[in-house]
Amino acid sequence: MTSTAPGLPGRQAEARRNDERVLAVARDALADEGYDVSMAEIARRAGVGIGTLYRRYPSKDDLVTAVAISTMDWAADQAVAAIEAEGEAWSGFVDFLRRCVEQRPGDLRRLAGRIVSSPERLAASNRLGEALGALVEKVKRAGQLRQDVTAADVYLLLTLMRFPDPALNRRFLAIAVSGLRPDGAGLPEPAPSWPDLQRMWHLEPSSD
Repeated sequence: MTSTAPGLPGRQAEARRNDERVLAVARDALADEGYDVSMAEIARRAGVGIGTLYRRYPSKDDLVTAVAISTMDWAADQAVAAIEAEGEAWSGFVDFLRRCVEQRPGDLRRLAGRIVSSPERLAASNRLGEALGALVEKVKRAGQLRQDVTAADVYLLLTLMRFPDPALNRRFLAIAVSGLRPDGAGLPEPAPSWPDLQRMWHLEPSSD
């Protein structure tokens, strides 16, 4: 889950790579142990000094928020790539789901409500909602996705794929994908919206 900007000067590029590595390690540590994992343990896993970690992220809340933003930015980038991909809309959509499941998004579900709200986090959430919504609409227009499914449905579905065995995640994703086809039976209860999802995350939804 890297996104180092091309063309950065050498030292800046190295700093960006180091930061991405710390965020990746922190993400795994939070997935393994939850919010209670210590900053010292994250520093140990990342191979950096605790002082270095605190200079970059003065508190655990700062680090956890950065992990959340990084994860949402990555997912938004993947959704945009799926929208722009050539070929069948359904294939691009399913490839997007598979890539997301490989990143184990459900492992961070336990952090819902523990991540401090901020304008940056809200902006990342809005960008993800817009990108995922555009992808969902593309597949609907192709007649390949049921019309009563929302972007929030898709995201929540991905968070359920949190088995430690990757094979089980792939199996249950395949089962879920078959239920997203447009010929499925009608769904009970109203569909969640993206603002509904943001409220679950304790974010103030956009007024747009």
